[in-house]
Amino acid sequence: MKKTILTAAALIAITSTASAADIKMTDYSFGKGNYDMGGSITVTLENVSNKEVVAAKYTIICNDAFGDRALGMKVKDRSLNLKPGASDSSTWVPNMFSKSADILKNNKAENFECFLEDVKTVN
Repeated sequence: MKKTILTAAALIAITSTASAADIKMTDYSFGKGNYDMGGSITVTLENVSNKEVVAAKYTIICNDAFGDRALGMKVKDRSLNLKPGASDSSTWVPNMFSKSADILKNNKAENFECFLEDVKTVN
């Protein structure tokens, strides 16, 4: 029993969930998919903590110029591997028939305010 408790405690320590404030989005851009079908969003994330962020899942929210929610896309980056202070860009492609794909394909990112919501990280 004692060995099981120690093993569980060690496992929890190794896979501890970091704070949502460990990463922040510093840039984003919209793009078109292959053969001008569908769209994509590229986000640049920065690790603002003092620990490596191994993985993250979050929702990318974009509001249009009216302040209305135009896009909400849940993503999971299983291999983020961001060292403290480092930045990296990831491109996400929704289903090409979705409303999100249409918005990303036919609009300019500068007309939208995008941010992260429901951020969960592992370090």
